[in-house]
Amino acid sequence: MLSVTQFSEGGNKPQCLEEKAGDEHVIESGSFEGARGDFLFFDTALEGDGEQFDVFTNTGEKILEDLCVSMDGISAKLIPPMAQSTPEIRNDTGIELRYDRVYVAQCSFGDDHHNCWTNAMKETGLKEAFSPECSTATVITFGVRVVLHTNPVSQQGTIVSKIKSCYAGE
Repeated sequence: MLSVTQFSEGGNKPQCLEEKAGDEHVIESGSFEGARGDFLFFDTALEGDGEQFDVFTNTGEKILEDLCVSMDGISAKLIPPMAQSTPEIRNDTGIELRYDRVYVAQCSFGDDHHNCWTNAMKETGLKEAFSPECSTATVITFGVRVVLHTNPVSQQGTIVSKIKSCYAGE
């Protein structure tokens, strides 16, 4: 659990008290991995294939939960706010994440005349033909680009690579 509050640079730091302050936000997630801009990253320590992680805003709102090959493999680039500030145009700082996503199927890709593979392609948005090397696999990895914003909260993801690997999961 992590508690987040904001204060101005050079301002008085809030006291650490047992009771929650009015502008304090409590985040219950895994272990805190770090912050970038207005975004807080947590490793939820999911056992098995890949590493599950959460991304929260600095106000404690979860905006992304995903499974990646490695937390160390996440590239996070801040996107500066736009110069114009109108209701139709964002006036916040966003972040662009690039990482290898892990998809875990509930079946083997070679089962049932490749229906498992077909379902995986629908769920992920990938468009690859069935590969015989994946016939006993239940896990695939592929590159993604995810853009997150806090004002308003939004996320947009795109696939940036073909399948990088497939293997039998744990």
